[in-house]
Amino acid sequence: MSMSNKANKILDYFGKAHSGFIHARGRASTQKIIELLNCQPGEKILEIGFGTGTTLALLAALHPRTSFYGYEQSAIMFQTARRRLQFSGLLRNTELSLLEKEQPIARQDSEFDKIYLESVLAIQEENKLQKTLANIKMLLKPGGELIFNETIWLDTTSKEVAQSINETCKSSFGIIQANHTYLHLSHWKKLLNSLGFAVSEQYRVDDLQNNPRFFSQNRQAALSELFSLTGKVKSKLNGRMRKEWTDYQNKMDSLFEGHGRVMEGIILKATTER
Repeated sequence: MSMSNKANKILDYFGKAHSGFIHARGRASTQKIIELLNCQPGEKILEIGFGTGTTLALLAALHPRTSFYGYEQSAIMFQTARRRLQFSGLLRNTELSLLEKEQPIARQDSEFDKIYLESVLAIQEENKLQKTLANIKMLLKPGGELIFNETIWLDTTSKEVAQSINETCKSSFGIIQANHTYLHLSHWKKLLNSLGFAVSEQYRVDDLQNNPRFFSQNRQAALSELFSLTGKVKSKLNGRMRKEWTDYQNKMDSLFEGHGRVMEGIILKATTER
């Protein structure tokens, strides 16, 4: 099996299971992203790597007068997201696109007011992270906002340890755990600054609190939650999917065995130059 197929296998599992919030601190982290976006009527907001459309559906449900767009590389994730939005009655509020692998997003320059990502940037290898951020910079309006959550290496983690974990992760899943060219938070900030972003806010996701009622106060958001539940039930009842998840968990546990805590989840908000 090629590395790309290995990567597709776990992404396909998440797609079939309707999985959302697959990032550090899950729901609490997404709630913070939604708060920081502070969506306004008439704005154009883009999600890159929308997965099964969980966050995109929540935003469209909560802000019907804002225009939402999304790009995703996984075909199964893309189809699951479309089904979620259709099930929740939100297809008219959003525009989804399937992105060819290794291709930048080709849109009009300075088109979007805000762009957000969840656990997408860190798995870009080497200088691909820089290219992705440069593409985002082109897509944002002057003064536009970039908001993202990622799990990155702690300042106490050496490049050697990060590289070793990444090599094992890539051989097992076809994707790295987190970029080790830009190793620590200070490196990320320096990169953002070099591309014309000014970091205005940062948060450790471990400090965030989850509001369990956050997603149940809107009918369409509740429908999206129900859609997620149907996928979760399917993943529990399907023997092959149960085995896929058990194998994935066992490999992830062994990946960090003996290393202690080497990563943490962070949220950054950055603004482009006007």
